[in-house]
Amino acid sequence: VSQNSDTSALYTSGRKWLYRRVRRSCRQKLLFKRIPILTWLPNYRKEYVVSDLVAGITVGLTVIPQAIAYANVAGLPLQYYFLKNINIINIKRYGLYSSFMACFVYTIFGSWKDVPVGPTAIAAILTRETLQKAHLGPDFAILLCFISGCVSLLMGTLQLGFLLDFISGPVSVGFTSAASIIIATSQVKDILGLKVSGTKFVQVWQNIFEHIGETRRWDTTLGIVCIIVLLLLRTFHYDYSLAYLLFQYLKQSLPYMKVKDLPVMPKNTKVPSRLQQVITKSFWLISTARNIIIVILCAVMCWLLEKHLGKSPVILTGHVKQGLPEFQLPPFEAQVGNETYTFIDMISALSTGCLVVPMLSLLETISIAKVFCKCLIY
Repeated sequence: VSQNSDTSALYTSGRKWLYRRVRRSCRQKLLFKRIPILTWLPNYRKEYVVSDLVAGITVGLTVIPQAIAYANVAGLPLQYYFLKNINIINIKRYGLYSSFMACFVYTIFGSWKDVPVGPTAIAAILTRETLQKAHLGPDFAILLCFISGCVSLLMGTLQLGFLLDFISGPVSVGFTSAASIIIATSQVKDILGLKVSGTKFVQVWQNIFEHIGETRRWDTTLGIVCIIVLLLLRTFHYDYSLAYLLFQYLKQSLPYMKVKDLPVMPKNTKVPSRLQQVITKSFWLISTARNIIIVILCAVMCWLLEKHLGKSPVILTGHVKQGLPEFQLPPFEAQVGNETYTFIDMISALSTGCLVVPMLSLLETISIAKVFCKCLIY
């Protein structure tokens, strides 16, 4: 009787605790905190539509080649970044999905507009290091992504973000700087149009210098021109004419400002004319949408060259199959050669990557947020 009474009391106590937690979670204040879209959407102003539309299209067209590049950095097949069903036919389309799936979730639950959503450089590097240690395949990358998401969700639920305060600033800066060098190294061979192997920093540069004579001129020219144009459209010093702008920039290298902020009228002009307003808006649009302009122009140029020459002089991504992949759970079992990995075996093979990837990804997000807070005075 005493045992049944204790069990009943424990059950009643647990039920009351769960009821209080559920009731507390359903409060309007907490609901608005957990789902930020309920806070900012009612206060959204129509004046933001044009800017957000340009920004959305710009970012959308930017993350497509970016996600493909991150797949390469992660050591995964081209356009295959944390997604499944790999084969020689379907491989071309999967990198696109990693660039937009997270955006839909972040639109609802995101609370900070200046943090990266989706694949990042550091996550790609950590994924490559985790997979290459045991020569693991894409199925392990998918599971690693799933486990990382679960760990991040658990850390957020338990409010364990304070653990990152114990990671010193020099460690974070050093890791980020090293990551930028590794990423730049991984992209040099693609700009030169070289097909070289190697996973280590020194090994990659050694292979690049050994095959430097195989550099593809069209690929190199196109890559360098795109970089220069993007930088020129991003930063300039301007006075009253484009000729004077270029002259001053090249001659004196004065401190510069963004193209979208360039003054196109004398400073004593109180009321700008219609033409001046159009020029100002044009500068703003060109500067903001520079990534769109480059992507579209290069795509059209390559299409025309391939159409008239029969073969593109630059290396193209290739055919991308239409449609969405099947929505399903990540693989909890994998076949590597003649060996079958169970879920426990896969977790053991990924080892510390299941914790390192989400921890450092969270550290990256917080570091970026702090930098923007400091620069923009939030």
